[in-house]
Amino acid sequence: MIKQIYINGNRLLNENGEPLDKDETFTCALDPFIASGELGFDGLRKISKETLIKEDKLVRIKDLFINAVIDAQNKYPEGYEYPSFKLIDESAE
Repeated sequence: MIKQIYINGNRLLNENGEPLDKDETFTCALDPFIASGELGFDGLRKISKETLIKEDKLVRIKDLFINAVIDAQNKYPEGYEYPSFKLIDESAE
């Protein structure tokens, strides 16, 4: 049972677990394991889902994450230093 969901510190559900704003829609990325309810992660199993295809290719969460980290450096205001990082894909080794 999902009791509460927070986005940016804001509650999305009332005390009965119902949406505070029934007209608002959120999109999130889930890996197939979580989305299918494996190991009891079934809170989102019944919610409709769609597979994201871009340029006739499946879009993977991993790729979205890596690209977002790389693109983030361009979103820092002038004068701020972007943290350094190194991404290691252990599955590619």
